[in-house]
Amino acid sequence: MKKNHILLLVFILGFAVYFILAMLDNAAKKPVPLMGIEKNRVQIMDMFNGVNLTVIRKSDEAGGGFFFVSPFGGVVAEGKEVESFLDEFAKVSVKANLGTKDNEALSEFGIGKNSPWVMVTSRGREDALILGVRDPVSTGNYVLKKDRGELVITDRYVENLFLRLPESFRKRNVFEEKHSDISAFSIARKDMSISFRKYGEGWYLKESDSAEIYPSDTARTDDFLSRMMALEVRDFKSRDGWFSPEGCGLTSPVCSLTVFFATGTVKVLDVGNVYDNDKVYVGLNGQVRGGVPAVFLDDLFRSATYFVMYDITSFSPSRVAAFTVKEDFEYKFEKKRGRWYRTGKKTRRTSNEIAGRVLLAASRLRAERFFFDQPLGEVRSEYVFYDRYGKEISRILIGDASEGYVKVKLKDRKDIFGISPWIADSMKL
Repeated sequence: MKKNHILLLVFILGFAVYFILAMLDNAAKKPVPLMGIEKNRVQIMDMFNGVNLTVIRKSDEAGGGFFFVSPFGGVVAEGKEVESFLDEFAKVSVKANLGTKDNEALSEFGIGKNSPWVMVTSRGREDALILGVRDPVSTGNYVLKKDRGELVITDRYVENLFLRLPESFRKRNVFEEKHSDISAFSIARKDMSISFRKYGEGWYLKESDSAEIYPSDTARTDDFLSRMMALEVRDFKSRDGWFSPEGCGLTSPVCSLTVFFATGTVKVLDVGNVYDNDKVYVGLNGQVRGGVPAVFLDDLFRSATYFVMYDITSFSPSRVAAFTVKEDFEYKFEKKRGRWYRTGKKTRRTSNEIAGRVLLAASRLRAERFFFDQPLGEVRSEYVFYDRYGKEISRILIGDASEGYVKVKLKDRKDIFGISPWIADSMKL
């Protein structure tokens, strides 16, 4: 019995020793973070990438974000990029601690006065790291933890963190929203302003010094908005070393673009001084963003007539394989083997010249007047054009005459246009 008790005791003691050693081994293997960062407590972030010094500070205001102290003094930093950078640093662990080294020894590991470094200040505590060369026998870098004087080897390459450019903490896209979310916008210049508003599927515009409202050409308006929403900051160079609105010419902008979104958001893009011949400073909602291609000024300084939709219809007569005309009677026309025929109870060959005249006039109807407060009136005639598959290309309604013009309406639009009487006459059979 005593022998069995002794064996049981030895077994228990052996198991306890094994368990304790395993715990100590696991504790020893637990990753040691390179920098103990508490992201929500970070107040200042200083970086030197070997060329540029970047200083980013968090606003003292409640809920305030990050802004640049250097090199883009006063410009708002992109908070998501700063947080992503801190998150990446938080993932880096120490693979080996080589202890303290003197300056001469540190130079052998690539650490000197011009080495890239990062310093994070949180609640008065400073954590500073200096980058060295890569460790030749691992996938890490030598890094000096300056506050402790310890040289460590990281568990991964970290040059990409230390060598970040200041621009990487700035958002290049001027607008974040979608093109489809825009409900209205206006362009204000010193000589005039143009306001655009979306109504249904179409755009309408009004000049500041005119009571007239015009339909805006959909393709041209959409092209302008696409270029506007794709605007990117190409350059972050400052004239005065500090991105002040005054220094960028934004306190008295040459042009302002106000954009209204369906969500209720309103953004104002101010355009300031041109520099380097091909860039111009812009500010968004009072904050300087940087330089965008100066060619965007060409869009902002277009005349209202550039956007006005003068072409009511725009289709090729060659697409038309059949059409109907309703006047006192309904006439049907069909193209067969290159010749036009009037069909019905009897098929009759008709003049290609007459059919061509109707098609040419109808395919290029041009508005010369716009009626927004008047009805079409009595429908005098209706034209419907079909392709060779029987699909409707266009449907045109001709109404009353008013103010020297003949009123016209398309099936798929609410607008009432005015065309010249001689154009309307050329469409008659």
